[in-house]
Amino acid sequence: MVVYTGYLVLDRNRCEGHGYPCDRFPFRTLQHWIRNNYLYAMSTAYHPIYLHKTAELPATDTNGNQCRYFFTCHPHGVISVGTWSVFCSDEVGFAKLFPGIEPCVAGIKHAFFVPFISRISEYLATDLSSYDVHLFAEENISRTIAVNLQMSASVEMIAPDSQYYYLSPEEENGNLILKPQPTNLPGIYNVRYLGREIDRFALNVNPDECNLAGVIDEQFADAIGADDYRLVQQNTNAASIISEFRFGKELWQIFLWIAVLFIIAEMLLSKGVGKGDS
Repeated sequence: MVVYTGYLVLDRNRCEGHGYPCDRFPFRTLQHWIRNNYLYAMSTAYHPIYLHKTAELPATDTNGNQCRYFFTCHPHGVISVGTWSVFCSDEVGFAKLFPGIEPCVAGIKHAFFVPFISRISEYLATDLSSYDVHLFAEENISRTIAVNLQMSASVEMIAPDSQYYYLSPEEENGNLILKPQPTNLPGIYNVRYLGREIDRFALNVNPDECNLAGVIDEQFADAIGADDYRLVQQNTNAASIISEFRFGKELWQIFLWIAVLFIIAEMLLSKGVGKGDS
């Protein structure tokens, strides 16, 4: 109990950082051992779980850059076993179907507060990070480099479109702060120093763009610089409205109905006049 309590105290903030460095010894060896554990082979055969390949996922693009793929899954209950077996172990043949691609799984920290479960997840997948941080594209992003390195060169940032950018961290209060630019694309950004990944973060589309609230017509007119505008109601024929804007309003139908009314009036008046009066 003393050892277990001490572990809880020392490991209580692990999910707030970047986890353990799974790309180095002994964590890399432990990760490989757990991913190929016979227990997962029995679990895969018991359910059973199969991985069906429906599309090619090239490991590199035409320029030789490493390709990255992002999948999302929201499993509950036994459904999560499929995701776990496919991406967190090698028992369903992911490495054979998609050679050159190393799967990494990341989950929200609330699901990994149980002691040792978070450690197993790291060894099977990737480092846990603070995934509750909401970062959006086209915003000023600031990242703290949580590594003990004496940097003598610029860091390398790989954008979601595989473009490379070289940035210089700034020192603030004893910490290395990286302000990545540009960040106009949503997706996964990788930060490397001398070939080693030191940070990874995801940018999402700003949810304000998904606001379904109606826009006031005056605000929209001011935004596009329109001094004169006409509000078109819903279920209106757009073609007729545009034609009216271009050529004016057609009056021939009105004059046609006036002519019809005159014809009817003439017929009614002619019935009340006798032949002698005519």
